[in-house]
Amino acid sequence: MPKAKLELCYAIRKARKEKRLSLRNLATKVGISAAFLSDIELGRRFPSKENLTKILNELAQKAT
Repeated sequence: MPKAKLELCYAIRKARKEKRLSLRNLATKVGISAAFLSDIELGRRFPSKENLTKILNELAQKAT
């Protein structure tokens, strides 16, 4: 995987942890499995544009 994609994957994990969201919680909100989200965060897989947009939008939400 190209370096820029890996950095994005790691940034997703960092942002999720900063927002104190579990893998399962974020995955459920986005509509993907926790296993797939874990693979994304570890750079094993890369999400579609649609799923990437959903993940980033969810992480951009203000804490409630």
